[in-house]
Amino acid sequence: MPTTEEILAELPATPEPAGLKPLFRGVWRLAPPLPAGPRVIIGITEGVIQGRGLTARLTGPAADWLTVAPDGIGTLDWRGQLVTDEGAVIYLHGTGRMDTTQGTGALAVGSCLFETGAKELRWLNTVQAVYRSRTVAFGTPEAAYHDEYFELV
Repeated sequence: MPTTEEILAELPATPEPAGLKPLFRGVWRLAPPLPAGPRVIIGITEGVIQGRGLTARLTGPAADWLTVAPDGIGTLDWRGQLVTDEGAVIYLHGTGRMDTTQGTGALAVGSCLFETGAKELRWLNTVQAVYRSRTVAFGTPEAAYHDEYFELV
């Protein structure tokens, strides 16, 4: 049986460290939060992402199902559907973490995947994205997520 060192020696090394390449910026309007036990359901009523050669707007239902643990650490689970100005459909979904003890404007960070059948956007299907986001005016009619997405390279 090979040793750990022998196994690791056989693995190809990556020549450079991982990096982040800017992808999109987005803003999402939020419905009033609906508490459901340890979970808070946050409807997303409208939104847009822009960057990397496209603009896409929210179409159809979207939401964030935020679960808050007793220690205040929130786990985000969100999904939505976008349509580009050219009519291409993009499904996006992600997860993340947020320390809710820092208030409703705390930084949220996580990962995101895109899915599309549009030939000109199939490159999105290969992207592993990460994001960071802040919430503004939570619990008010002006509530929104402001976020930015990066391609992990």
